[in-house]
Amino acid sequence: MKKLLIILSLLIEVTHGQEADFPDIARSFKNAKLISTTEIDPFNKVLSFGSNETYQALKAQLLATLGAGWSESKEKEPTRPKPQITGLKNPPPTKVISEGNTVLISGDYPDTKVRLTVFKDSIFKTKYSILLAIERKKSQKKGS
Repeated sequence: MKKLLIILSLLIEVTHGQEADFPDIARSFKNAKLISTTEIDPFNKVLSFGSNETYQALKAQLLATLGAGWSESKEKEPTRPKPQITGLKNPPPTKVISEGNTVLISGDYPDTKVRLTVFKDSIFKTKYSILLAIERKKSQKKGS
């Protein structure tokens, strides 16, 4: 039984080792207010912030938190079809002004992307709304 527990703990450490030392990006921004954290599944999470700092300042702070080895990917902002919403008493705004979007990648975390998107609006009583997403690939089982 003792051997089984040791093997199990080693397996957990190996499979989750990178997550344990992954930077705490929720604390990336000096003057931003964390509004919400949404865990989509065990692999993906989205954090929402409000801030008065510019996109460039926020990106620099995020890169400083992530540390050496992180760089911008050539990946573009995902394109999504516009939803057709009709019959609403108060329709949503038709245009959201994006201040910037980037995807950060690292060779140390090959299955992880960090996406920073900054919108110009005052939803959170700040100049900008920030979405910070951690996108991880789900671990693949052999033979699937």
